[in-house]
Amino acid sequence: MDEWDIDITPKTIEDYAKKHGSRSCARIMSVLGKKRPFYDAIRTELGQELLKDNIIRLEDLLEKQIEKPDEMTDDDRVEYKVLKRLTETWASRIKSYVGKIDKLKERG
Repeated sequence: MDEWDIDITPKTIEDYAKKHGSRSCARIMSVLGKKRPFYDAIRTELGQELLKDNIIRLEDLLEKQIEKPDEMTDDDRVEYKVLKRLTETWASRIKSYVGKIDKLKERG
């Protein structure tokens, strides 16, 4: 099982619902359902490659901004801001999804 594999069994869900109520369980399952397509996409080989490419380009632009600020163009600055926001959004979505699964498993 790799680090991206997450195992939620019917028993995990049942235990959580018994302990915290069906309403709480339904809310968590709703959030997981909404975020699952993104999570599945980012787990693919292509998703991993896109994330890696974004991070590498972001690092290159940051290095350029620090070491050669006079060479930073307006396009570089815009690209940096877009990649930074995109990467932060992806990280937040992944963290939220994994956090909900962990919550479901730990409290069950």
